[in-house]
Amino acid sequence: MIPLITRLSARLDKLDKRFNNLLAQSQRSELTGGVERVLFADKETAGQAGRLIFITDARKVGEGAAAGTGTLCYDDGTDWYRVGDDTVVAV
Repeated sequence: MIPLITRLSARLDKLDKRFNNLLAQSQRSELTGGVERVLFADKETAGQAGRLIFITDARKVGEGAAAGTGTLCYDDGTDWYRVGDDTVVAV
């Protein structure tokens, strides 16, 4: 029974280290200006001016309906707009 507990404890230690490494990487990304990536349907409602997100299925200028490849967007307090041309985001 003791060897089993020892092996399980060692595995838990490894998982704990991996989790902490992933958490540290996520925090570093946030600190260096990482931008949240979301689908159009999952984006938060606009209302907090100044937020930036990358909407992964939003349309860039010239892309057709339902063929968006993603674009950087900002919240002006009333709606989400594309950074490139200040038009309301669409998919």
